[in-house]
Amino acid sequence: NNDLTSGILLACMPKSGSTFTANRLAQAENVRLANIVLGILDDAVINIKMLATALSQNKNSSFVAQSHILCSSLTLELIEKKYLVPLVLTRNLPDAIISMIDHQIASGVRISDIEQKCEHYIHLLVPWYLKFFASWIEYSEFKKVWLRYEDLSKNNQKYFNKITSILGIEDMLVERPLQKKNISADNFISNSHFNKGVNGRGHKIMSARQMELIRKLIILSEIPYEYWDYLLTGNIEISSENTV
Repeated sequence: NNDLTSGILLACMPKSGSTFTANRLAQAENVRLANIVLGILDDAVINIKMLATALSQNKNSSFVAQSHILCSSLTLELIEKKYLVPLVLTRNLPDAIISMIDHQIASGVRISDIEQKCEHYIHLLVPWYLKFFASWIEYSEFKKVWLRYEDLSKNNQKYFNKITSILGIEDMLVERPLQKKNISADNFISNSHFNKGVNGRGHKIMSARQMELIRKLIILSEIPYEYWDYLLTGNIEISSENTV
């Protein structure tokens, strides 16, 4: 239906700043949060009925759906048919793991051995992170829609400017009254619950052996070499006119 606009799919790694990003986008005029996915991680799949319901409300508006979802054939089909516009948000693996441990500690979980917990998460989470990354780099427009936590933490205004450029709606983040009283759009980020993690913490905390284990998992995933340094350290040196 030409009267309806596409929905925004925020496909993301856990602990990549995705909740903050989705909530910030939902502060834009005529953008709301929506859920169109059932299941988690490997079992996550876009539910067509939920998507249809969300799209039916998109007259002169849109939604942002945040999900840890792989780029499956169904997801690609929905993107190609313009039901969804994707944003793909990632974070380097060591920092994502440390952030997950931080989150558990903040939730009251007692962790006596950080090194052992890192080891556990490397084996438990890194294979899925790599599966997620490998699935999305197969998307032909990946580098155009690729967002990175590292950029968000360094310069959030530039990060959100890139998002509005991707979506082709330059005034999408125009100021409007926020849900929290006495907080303007200009200082929304500094007053939010965004966890401003220090880039590179994972590399400093993890042992050389653990970093080597992550490197070997990256190699086994057959992800192209150009992405290895980013996944290990957060550094980005990927040559492409579509990469910001």
